[in-house]
Amino acid sequence: MDIIYGSVTRNRDLVYQASKKIGFLSGEESKEMVNAHVDATLIVGEPFAQKEPFDFGNQDITTRIYKTMPIMLKSRLKPPPPEIYSLHRMLSGAYLMAMRMKATVPASKIFKDLYDKTIHDLKSL
Repeated sequence: MDIIYGSVTRNRDLVYQASKKIGFLSGEESKEMVNAHVDATLIVGEPFAQKEPFDFGNQDITTRIYKTMPIMLKSRLKPPPPEIYSLHRMLSGAYLMAMRMKATVPASKIFKDLYDKTIHDLKSL
């Protein structure tokens, strides 16, 4: 949740720190690798960062993500945590379906509602 929140708030350090915390990054990566990882995360988070509904039919997320791939493939020191692969597949599928449908989605509101509920639930523990 912190990684997505960091991408929504455009907080590069939060994205980096949360990525280390869950095992995306070891902390020993090159600056180039860290920047590529954080850049890709910010790109993926764009639908959730925009106040207005996000137009998946008129965007270039895939193209920009692919530009970060060579650096990440070459410079990644460890694989992402195994549970992340399922999450990536689901998110990619949702994005691709929304793109194909040319959907406009209030992603920011959906994320904010989920984030607020999660924070509320955690505080009540």
